[in-house]
Amino acid sequence: MSRINTCPTTSSGCGRLLQNPDSVRLNAPIRSGLALLIVLVVAAVVYYPALYCNALSFDDSQYLLTNALVKNPGWNSAARFLTEVFKPSTVEGYYQPLTMISLMLDYAAGGRPGNLFLFHLTSLVLHLANAALVFCIVRALFKNILCAGVLSLAFAIHPMTVETITWVGERKTVLASVFGFASVWLYIRGARSSRGMLWRRLSVVSYFLALLAKPTMLLLPVILLFLDFRESGILTKKNIAGMIPYCIIMLLFSVITVISQAADASVIVPGSDAPSRVILTVCHNTTFYLRKIFWPVHLSSHYPFPRPFDFSNPLAAYWIGGTVVCIAAVAVSLRYTRALLDGAAMFFITLLPALGIIGFSTAIASNKYVYFPAIGLIIAAAHLGTIDMKRIARRTGTRIPLVVATAIFLPVFVCEALLTRKNISLWRDSATLTRYMAQYSPQSAIMQHSYGVLLRLEGKTGEAIERLRAAIALDPLFPYPYNDLGLISLAQNRMSEAESLFTQGISAYSEYAEGYNSRGIARRRQGKLDAAVADYRKALELKPRFLDARYNLALALQEKGDTSGALDSYLRIVNEAPWEVDAFNNAGVLFFSRKDYPMASRCFRRILRSRPYDAGILSNMGMVCSRTGKSSQAIDYFKRALSVDSSFWGARVNLARELVAAKEFDEACAVLQRIPEDDSLHGDAQILLSEAGCLPRNGQSGPGNGTDDTN
Repeated sequence: MSRINTCPTTSSGCGRLLQNPDSVRLNAPIRSGLALLIVLVVAAVVYYPALYCNALSFDDSQYLLTNALVKNPGWNSAARFLTEVFKPSTVEGYYQPLTMISLMLDYAAGGRPGNLFLFHLTSLVLHLANAALVFCIVRALFKNILCAGVLSLAFAIHPMTVETITWVGERKTVLASVFGFASVWLYIRGARSSRGMLWRRLSVVSYFLALLAKPTMLLLPVILLFLDFRESGILTKKNIAGMIPYCIIMLLFSVITVISQAADASVIVPGSDAPSRVILTVCHNTTFYLRKIFWPVHLSSHYPFPRPFDFSNPLAAYWIGGTVVCIAAVAVSLRYTRALLDGAAMFFITLLPALGIIGFSTAIASNKYVYFPAIGLIIAAAHLGTIDMKRIARRTGTRIPLVVATAIFLPVFVCEALLTRKNISLWRDSATLTRYMAQYSPQSAIMQHSYGVLLRLEGKTGEAIERLRAAIALDPLFPYPYNDLGLISLAQNRMSEAESLFTQGISAYSEYAEGYNSRGIARRRQGKLDAAVADYRKALELKPRFLDARYNLALALQEKGDTSGALDSYLRIVNEAPWEVDAFNNAGVLFFSRKDYPMASRCFRRILRSRPYDAGILSNMGMVCSRTGKSSQAIDYFKRALSVDSSFWGARVNLARELVAAKEFDEACAVLQRIPEDDSLHGDAQILLSEAGCLPRNGQSGPGNGTDDTN
């Protein structure tokens, strides 16, 4: 890359600033620091309410609610995120390990689904870092503090950036952008420094980290090429050679992204759709994004495809006409400046992965997609606001005073801040957000389904059923509403109806692993164990690390009497997810029933590492010690269990049995006297009282209830 020198050498502009070099060296850093501080403080104040938003949206269930790796922080989880390259097990879609690790760290620090403060705080800090990097990029390119401050503030408080902070799953966008903007800034530094090679290497590393957070940053090197080209007007061999490391990384992550996205989600490659649909998508998104950027009202987190999405839609003429007007405006601007062409090219090329040519989403557009590509428009605006304005000033002999410029931008910032606060308020809770988006997109099956799920969780079953059926009417091949309707029937104990609904969901999408798991539950509750086992195995075939399906398979095999198969399933669960306490416990119980006491002991001890005060597990360990002749240890475990739960009558009877065997009759009597007469274990207590030589509380005694067992 040739050395970037955007500072004019004429007597005007930057040349006038250099008339007193000592003053510049002393004051410029201070002015830059103050300007940046103002930007960050204003942005923090505007976004402060976002810290207390508690709405969850769409794939937040995968990123947080049901993500076992995020909810069990540790090196094992981090290793899984990093090594599951082509088929991530906990989040459908592309490889994004840095994003998942950052969410895991927030969870480790105390963030929870019911209190998202820490998640939002981290995202806000990252967003402020992005605003600071935008400031540094503009400042480095154009040597204009005012322009850098204005544009970085416009970016920082723009309403379209709200969801990158308030939406937990969008951590990927704001994190990837930190590394993306850093890569651009480091590249510029490398062009200006005597240690340019070091800065460029850091830029490559930063680009690599950006792709580890979100692979849609693939085309970032295009911005770097444009920065080279806009300075010299040509691309030299040195410029192109400098892109080789970026291109290698780009190619690597392109392959990873396509494979991983196709494995767990869906990818519609160019050519799969009719050319007319691709043209309409590009034209729609061109007009859509530019309109939302410059007039950010009626924003939503979900923009469904218009219905109908073809040339019969009256709006098609607006989409195509708007695109033609934009192209014509850029062409006309070339008579005066290349800024619009360069900015539009950088914006749309970096937006290309999300522009709709490659399909990987059920939405036609999303606010988050323009977060990083906006740097192209920012650079164009900076060029127009500095170099071109100075050129106009020289030609006309007039300059726009600073006060006038401030008077122009201040109302814009106020409007931005108000709209941003309004959008933040929609994220205060899931109910508010879902209802707003359902009203915004009444013809979206996804939103009707989301609204139905919300109503089901609120206990409004009738309304939930109505919304879920509306979602099916809008898109009969959308499997999730069938599944949720089936769950409602399951909760109402209408098993055959639930099974039928789950079957319809599977018919709508034959690779719907969750549908097979749900149908397996319905069939197991009806006693159809063989059919249930077949469903669970199919779910695991489609999704090999589907822990719920594997656990349900183990339960069904256990009910069938196949202890070997059940044990195998439980052990596979604990190998993949060491935090699955229920699987460890059930495996321990099965080992105990097979008299494999060493293995039972290993399972129960493993649970006690993380749950040392679990009365049931302590009692189970007591039983293992009792069966292996370790009476004193058994007594200790039973006592520890009772110290946790004094009304755990099974542990109390087992403790008394050990005390009687140890001839500690007085203590055994004291332990047994507390068991109430109406408890099912009272008969066992009476027998032990007699064995201990104690006077029974009544003359009745009877057969025991088999307490000599694990929980």
